Amino acid sequence: MTLIDHSDDAPAADAPRPAPRPWFLGDVPVPEAVDPDDPEGRALLRSQLPAFDWPGHLQDLLDFVGEGRRVTRTGTFYVADVRAYRRGGRSPARRRDRWSTWDPAPGLDERARMLRGLGWVEIVDHVLQPTALCPDREALRDAAGTAMLQAMRDGLAAILAQRLQRQGHDLWLRAEDSPREPLTEALLLATRPEGLLLPWAPMDGDLDHCRQVCEYLAGLLQHPAIRSVPLDPYTGHPHPTALRELAHLGAVLEDLVRWGVLSAEGGDPELDRSVRAGIATRYRAPLVLRAAIAEVEAGMW
Repeated sequence: MTLIDHSDDAPAADAPRPAPRPWFLGDVPVPEAVDPDDPEGRALLRSQLPAFDWPGHLQDLLDFVGEGRRVTRTGTFYVADVRAYRRGGRSPARRRDRWSTWDPAPGLDERARMLRGLGWVEIVDHVLQPTALCPDREALRDAAGTAMLQAMRDGLAAILAQRLQRQGHDLWLRAEDSPREPLTEALLLATRPEGLLLPWAPMDGDLDHCRQVCEYLAGLLQHPAIRSVPLDPYTGHPHPTALRELAHLGAVLEDLVRWGVLSAEGGDPELDRSVRAGIATRYRAPLVLRAAIAEVEAGMW
């Protein structure tokens, strides 16, 4: 592993440009943003769908709406309907995120806004109802059918496009010579069988004590893909800006876990137990996400 000194000295004109990929994504090859074209890959793509929560979010809401359900003037569900939904055992599951806080899945109103953005439901005379574009509910239950697959692509692309728009004013967006956003690159890495092992970082970018810095770097040294860590030239600590970029990406990925787009596992069994829990989270994404990323990058959303 290389520790990069981020000094203010400009590199020589003939010096090689640093790799545009963020340091925390490591040096493993990034998969192409396309569906697998071999029979085994296509079979794997379809078999993965039921393992993620996003299809369930779609099916539950469309079943709840049925042929139409009244909503308030602001487009939200009535409290009595929400209570009935919860009594039916369809309340979103609660899970702990990487900071051990409770993180509920998207609520009914949040999911309804997403489906309205997709054009699958609309409000007519204070009634939320499916449109002609809405996939058939029974077809959405067929993991081997084309309707389920296209619905997953469209839904995932819509969520991803929304997240990219939210971060449009952040400083951590891709370098000028990078072909894609760090977020989409991270998601493509998460579609690999081994997923994406992403280190933890404090949201403010500060590691306050030298002992904490040593423990943090010791954990990074065990990461199988990271080969360099940017350092602050004055303190010798990991550069705060670099850590904030990492923390920001981790927060976005956790939001995608909340939506059921990704799954998350704490740590890595190959890392030393003393640093495993606090240093990394392994994110996994379904193969169908690759085509959804391609749609977003092509400007379709």
